[in-house]
Amino acid sequence: MTLDKICNTLLILIPIAGIARIIYCAMSIAANSDESGKMNRRIKNIIVFIVLSECLVSIIAIIESYYK
Repeated sequence: MTLDKICNTLLILIPIAGIARIIYCAMSIAANSDESGKMNRRIKNIIVFIVLSECLVSIIAIIESYYK
């Protein structure tokens, strides 16, 4: 696999996995409202991770295409 294919795969998989985790956390909040503060922090951290990782993968793809 080339770096380009890996980057494209990550650009697809990271948001899907993040959304699945956010849905899981939302369901945990609905089932147990006592842990809503902890789950809200986790959801915020997941969103930050998705944004940062998408930016990093995009930067890697740009750098790789520049040096081709």
